[in-house]
Amino acid sequence: MSSLRALFVLAALTGCAQNPPSLRVDVRSDYVPGVEIAEVVVIRSTPEGDLSQRYTARASEDWVRGVRAATFEDIETGPQTLRGMLIAPGGEVLASRRVEARVGGTTVVTLVFTRSCAGVECPSASGLAATECLGGTCVPPDCTPETPASCPTQCTGDDECERPTATCARATCRAGTCFVQDDGVCAPSEYCHPELGCEARDVDAGRDAMADDDAGDAGTDAELEVGVPDADGGPGDIGPGDIGPGDIGPGDIGPGDIGPGDTGPVDAGPRDTGPADAGPACTATTNVGSVGALTSRAPGIYGRHSHDAARPTSGELRATAALTVRTSDFPRPIDCGGSCDGVRFSIRESVAGISMGSGQVTIASGTRFRMRFELATVLTESAYVVFEAACVTDCTSGSARCSEDLGCYPRGSEYCRACENRPADRCACITPTETNQPNGTDCFYVDGSTFEVGTCMDGFCR
Repeated sequence: MSSLRALFVLAALTGCAQNPPSLRVDVRSDYVPGVEIAEVVVIRSTPEGDLSQRYTARASEDWVRGVRAATFEDIETGPQTLRGMLIAPGGEVLASRRVEARVGGTTVVTLVFTRSCAGVECPSASGLAATECLGGTCVPPDCTPETPASCPTQCTGDDECERPTATCARATCRAGTCFVQDDGVCAPSEYCHPELGCEARDVDAGRDAMADDDAGDAGTDAELEVGVPDADGGPGDIGPGDIGPGDIGPGDIGPGDIGPGDTGPVDAGPRDTGPADAGPACTATTNVGSVGALTSRAPGIYGRHSHDAARPTSGELRATAALTVRTSDFPRPIDCGGSCDGVRFSIRESVAGISMGSGQVTIASGTRFRMRFELATVLTESAYVVFEAACVTDCTSGSARCSEDLGCYPRGSEYCRACENRPADRCACITPTETNQPNGTDCFYVDGSTFEVGTCMDGFCR
């Protein structure tokens, strides 16, 4: 097991007679930046330990075309191992993959994350060497746009890609892989969600967009830096970008239960993904007809992240009138100290009747919902009010209901930590089907501001 501190490196691009070897890491994805993606973490393994860089996603960036997410300067030539993680606004890992690359001089490597890989488990029984996912298919770790011979060809044109559900999105083929892209038909205050259509954009995303407009486009250099140029030009040479601490919100990112863990596999058996059993906690609903009645449900102390034992909630609520509540309407909790930047909102998965945008949440009359109160303390400290579906609502596919707090959590690592309160190193090696990851599988978790990176061995991340 190796520990790494989150290192925020600003690479100084200076001219010299001989440039030392460098590795520039680009990222492509059809997840929505600033909405689904809060930041990307790039980890480079070295004999001395692991180094990481973080890049904050901006709403105005074209992530299908690609962004420059990290630059590692003055490194050794030869084989390199990279790990990339897309971090959602709630702090959970949205997607991850490993890439094996070879550095010689100035080298560009592109990490590709496609939303079609959601729910795909790699490796499959038919190909144990294909440990990563691209375009919904398991591929080997040396599969990148720079090494197309190692990748399957999913498409040669846009018409070969499946059309997305939302009419504001279109399918596009880039370097043999199908992506879903915004078609530019939503209003300026909206973004295109590939499944839900045009949705109101959060105010934070708007601020990111304005900041990004000032940055401009510094051109494209991918064809000069790699042996195999990308047909669509690839991302511009924009340097390491904004790699300061991002607002990654609450989630499964704090210290885990570090007591002795269960060394055997997770107990098998299906979990109830539907509404919780009718009981006092689920059926006792409080009516709220004003902003004051809503904010009065907030506790004085929020506590820590969602995987901690203490997870204060509002209980079941029903809006008896249409409500518009702002972050400033909620009092700052006692444990939101001097470095805390105040109260923020988040919506877990999606809640019918609740929409978020421009620093506020709008709740339709008759909506049943719950609120969870969490304090995020990784890099930046924020108090989060998380809106969730009521416990009478079915959990989404792939999630399970926790009998402790009646919340829905994705099966696997997050359910293991948030509901079962198991050790973090144990949960890092649990699959959504509640079995152990194969020995040798790359694993990671975040403990405070430290990444713990290793490999699974007998169900633990070592």
